[in-house]
Amino acid sequence: MEGRYFVVFLLVQMTFFCSKTVGQECNTQGASPCVFCQDLSSYHGSLSCIIEHVASIPKCLLSEVTSLDILGRQDGRPSQGYPDILPASGLTPPTRKRAQLQHILQQDPPDDNCTFFAQFDPGNYTISALVLYLNSSGTADFPQDLLDDLPVLKHLMIEGLQMATPPPMKELRSLKTISMKNNAIQTLNLTNVKDLAEVTSIKFTGNALERIPFLAFAKSTLAKLEDLMLDSNKISVIHEDAFGGLPSLKVLDLNGNMIQVLNKAILHQLEKVEKLNLSNNAIHTLEAETFAEMKDLHVLDLSQNNMTFTSETSASLFTGPENLTSLYLAQNWIKSCPEDLGKALPYLRHLGLQKNNISVFSERFLKGLGSLKEIDLSGNPFSCTCDVEWLFDRLKENGTVAFIKWKEYECYYPRHSRGVNFEHFNPEVLKCDHTDHTRLGLSLGISLTLAVLVIVLAAVLYYHCRWRVKYGWFVLCGKKGEQVEQKVEDEYFKYEAFLSYCSNDRWWVIDELLPKVENCPPPTYKMCLDIRDFEDGPKDQNNIIAAMDESRKTMFVISSSFLRSKRCLWELEMSRNKRYGKSRDDLIFVLLEDVPQAKMPKLLQKVMMGRKYLRWPEDPRQRDAFWQCLRESFKTNIFKRQGNRIEMQQV
Repeated sequence: MEGRYFVVFLLVQMTFFCSKTVGQECNTQGASPCVFCQDLSSYHGSLSCIIEHVASIPKCLLSEVTSLDILGRQDGRPSQGYPDILPASGLTPPTRKRAQLQHILQQDPPDDNCTFFAQFDPGNYTISALVLYLNSSGTADFPQDLLDDLPVLKHLMIEGLQMATPPPMKELRSLKTISMKNNAIQTLNLTNVKDLAEVTSIKFTGNALERIPFLAFAKSTLAKLEDLMLDSNKISVIHEDAFGGLPSLKVLDLNGNMIQVLNKAILHQLEKVEKLNLSNNAIHTLEAETFAEMKDLHVLDLSQNNMTFTSETSASLFTGPENLTSLYLAQNWIKSCPEDLGKALPYLRHLGLQKNNISVFSERFLKGLGSLKEIDLSGNPFSCTCDVEWLFDRLKENGTVAFIKWKEYECYYPRHSRGVNFEHFNPEVLKCDHTDHTRLGLSLGISLTLAVLVIVLAAVLYYHCRWRVKYGWFVLCGKKGEQVEQKVEDEYFKYEAFLSYCSNDRWWVIDELLPKVENCPPPTYKMCLDIRDFEDGPKDQNNIIAAMDESRKTMFVISSSFLRSKRCLWELEMSRNKRYGKSRDDLIFVLLEDVPQAKMPKLLQKVMMGRKYLRWPEDPRQRDAFWQCLRESFKTNIFKRQGNRIEMQQV
């Protein structure tokens, strides 16, 4: 593969055209394809060319090639040639070959490229590495036999082209690696890809794949495939048995897609996989025993998803990969992990839980992970109370478990300790009561017994007086419900909502929104407006972070201008990372314009997924209903789950 990287050592330039006039524009309709080449074969056996169409590649050039690269032009512009010859490098062709090339260049172009290349003395110009730059736009149509029966080809790279499906290829008996990155491939149709028995690595990175069909790879004879890269696509659907026919697969990369649900039927044929990367997706559901058949799995990356583990979550989610040594769960919505996780993963050595919603870390959970060597809990909203007093003692010991970046851990609760670094926190100020646990257990047992008796007695009394109790409850709720809720909320937050909007939409915020929520009949809601409430100006990031902490909710005014604003997208990212311990209904989305979901950034799609949103009506007659729904969203949970799917819905 290194031969193709020596293009910088340019020795001889040869340009020839379909017409006989040097410098005339190539006529792609002629019988002879137009090619611009630079020959390095006298030193490295490599050749680099610019071609007009894939169909213009002479098949006879490929018979001895072991490394073939077909690359598309960049940024939609034609290739402008290669760097100039470097005379200072001291690399010059032998005198006999230089004279031979000069003699050929003085003649008329030959009828075809193969005849031309035959004049180069094949004994001295064996081409083993060929780099072809496609200099045309549009879809690359590969001839059916171009990649057919190339017995010595070992490495194939096709990148930067426009293709709906992978090109036909078969009987490539020596082929080891295939790279098809950034080709806009939409369909994983491998019907015409056969007899690839020696291939060990395939890359489909950066394409436009949306689904992996049933038995997608089964007919391609990929018995030795070990690495499969499907990252940075748009995959949201993976059919059952999609990975059938890959008995030797060890590394599967699905990073940067749109996968939401994982189950056993999708992964059960990946028995030999050792590393599985599912980070940066939208996974919110893991079914029980999803990884049950992956006995050889060592590294599992589920970072940057939408998973919401709690202490009640069953460890059966991870049953099966007993040899797993590294588990990465950063940037999810995890509050705590299953306390019996150590039973399912007895050899786990590395655990990443940074930037989640963990406030109290269980000592029992840590003790259950007997093989753990390092854990990362940075970026979590820790509650610095007696519940984590043991953790402060453990961090300052040289124990068997290393806490990564523990000096950067910060208290988030209680409010008077917020922002205090763990390194400087003094646990003695907690004044924890170290009571005898045996005596405490006895006291709790007696108390629980008495409590049960009281509950039974209360239940009997309630049964006989249930109608009077219900009547009194309804009367009480009708008079006091809203006042009590408002009073409790106001004690903790200065603002009802922090407003995130683009300056182009400020007119709507000032003229429409504020009069309806701040200057209206009670209850009124105080909004945090940057140009009004920030002391150091609206662009100060510290003000933005502080305002989010002082606001119960964050309201986003979505428009095309919002999507183009880096500051607005930064505020969206900050709101996602700083919603420690809050409920999932603390974000409100108002769409001022009809913005297609496909044009929204991935971050916005993930955050909005599973939440309702409000659309600003153009018809003034519908706006009263809009304002009523908005005011309701300040005090109600509008999150809705439908089965195992979470969808974005309009209010």
